Amino acid sequence: TVAEVMVDAPSSAGTVTGASSSCITTANGGLTLSGQTGTFLRWERSTNSSFSPLTTLSPVNPLSYSETSTAFYRAVVQNGVCNAVNGTPVEIRVDQAASGGTVSGNATVCGGNNNGSLNLTGQFGSVVRWESSANTNFSPLTTIANVSSSLSYSNVSATTFYRAVVQKGACPPVFSSVGMVTVNEAPSLMATA
Repeated sequence: TVAEVMVDAPSSAGTVTGASSSCITTANGGLTLSGQTGTFLRWERSTNSSFSPLTTLSPVNPLSYSETSTAFYRAVVQNGVCNAVNGTPVEIRVDQAASGGTVSGNATVCGGNNNGSLNLTGQFGSVVRWESSANTNFSPLTTIANVSSSLSYSNVSATTFYRAVVQKGACPPVFSSVGMVTVNEAPSLMATA
């Protein structure tokens, strides 16, 4: 009598492609599973990366999606008697538009020897930089590498306008309101004989 022992290769979930990001509007597209080892059992969808709770979907390949808020998908694959495995999650991201917020702390200072700070409040999104200029058109402008909601200044020699640049996910960056540091010339004494 001959006994045959079948050995299945471990399950491999393969790779999912087709994730996208969208700003405000609906994210539409298709997810495609490829390179898997085993039977494609199902898709799993959740609103968080821990997949709790989750929704199971049929193993349609590719899978069309239409999301109005951020969602996560993964494939589940099983080869023979081997354990089923979950694929690496992919994120379909739908971001809300950024809001630039309001800069406070406008000041009038004496030229040369001065210091202070401007503060940004009410923004929605992350500060990616600050900008300064001698005019409210910000042309030309100077980029300030600061991702904080507070900007310190010192020894400003001429009236300068400042603004923050705020961005949220896939949405385009937006500007805050404009802050201003007005510089008055330092007083001078003229001696006469």
